[in-house]
Amino acid sequence: MQDENRPSTGIGQNQTFTRDVNLSLVMRAFMRRSMSKADLSRIFRLSKPTSSKIVAELERLGFIRPDPDYEFSQGTPGVKPLKYSLNTEFGLFAVLDMSTVETRIQLCDLGGSVLSEQTIPGMELITFSDIAHFCDLIDGMYRPHARVPLVAVCVAVPSAVNQSSKEIEWSSRFDIAGGFDFSAYLKERYPGSEILLENDVQLMLSGEIYNGILSDGSVRYALMLYVDAGIGGALYFDGKLENGEEGKAGDLGFLPYLDRNGEYVYLDSVISINAIKKNLQRELKTSPSSRLAAAAELSFTEIRDAYFAGDALAVKVIEDTARETAEGVRSLLEILNINFVIIGGRITRLGERYRLLIESTLKRRFPSIRVAYSLIQDSAIREGAIFVVSDKIIGKLIANRTKRNGT
Repeated sequence: MQDENRPSTGIGQNQTFTRDVNLSLVMRAFMRRSMSKADLSRIFRLSKPTSSKIVAELERLGFIRPDPDYEFSQGTPGVKPLKYSLNTEFGLFAVLDMSTVETRIQLCDLGGSVLSEQTIPGMELITFSDIAHFCDLIDGMYRPHARVPLVAVCVAVPSAVNQSSKEIEWSSRFDIAGGFDFSAYLKERYPGSEILLENDVQLMLSGEIYNGILSDGSVRYALMLYVDAGIGGALYFDGKLENGEEGKAGDLGFLPYLDRNGEYVYLDSVISINAIKKNLQRELKTSPSSRLAAAAELSFTEIRDAYFAGDALAVKVIEDTARETAEGVRSLLEILNINFVIIGGRITRLGERYRLLIESTLKRRFPSIRVAYSLIQDSAIREGAIFVVSDKIIGKLIANRTKRNGT
């Protein structure tokens, strides 16, 4: 981290830019923990005057405040130094997670603490009435906290989102008449809030960057593969999310795949949970001995239980799918030179053997490949929302600060 009191070595980098970078990094650090000025100096290698300026500015902006759990220091030996913590009354944000059939709604403070949460099961199809209902639920959750501003509403959308036009591409999950402008609807419902429509898997990858498997900086390139009812993907390039020209990069569902019959199909129709169900239903017509033949409806839980019990048909279909998953992403890994794959979604409930089958199949072509399950499965969307909401809020604060200072 650059100390603003030292000469900048960056080409074209002036002191104002350096201060803004410092401010952004420090604000994100305060979202994780309380810190004193001395902590800032040590962690970010800043001079004491620079740390004091940054703390004073963040306190003036209302982003931090003295932490009541720490005593004030007046230079008395043995007294703890004054620490500052995130001002949780700066603002709240809502997360609407439609990434899977269980829609989850959370109200959080900027530190990521969940103040309220609701889950709506069985949302195979989402209509306009459902979206209005979700917003009603957000309103009800926010009402007891209304003295604190709702600074953002972040939506995890199960489809590609064009970040240039803010339009949502086609999704099998939506049963809504064409021309519906989701972003405009939310802006009308929440006029004082930032509206962030994000592809669900890209948001998960942001969560991995912020507080997951990529947070230690040891991996620079990765593919995020989300396998649930459908599939999705996101790309991590040179230490950051790469979302492409219009924000749609990494959507693996429409990747062409040459199937066993020599026909090109979409990858979604081969390796998703819905694809596993369809394959099992077809195979059950000639495999009545399978325990799944007695199932009234093939749920993923029943399929998983049959797999763990060693049911021959379940093992065959699921393990064929694991190998096809490897084959399906092989060309992409080849072209992009990626040696790390993160898998999220309900498919991870099939356990370690499923992961190892994918990894071992890929290792035939990429000996150094690593395949890992997400470590923050259920919280990946929320962690991603913290990341993108804080970026938006921090950027806005810096812009307002620059405008006021005339720099």
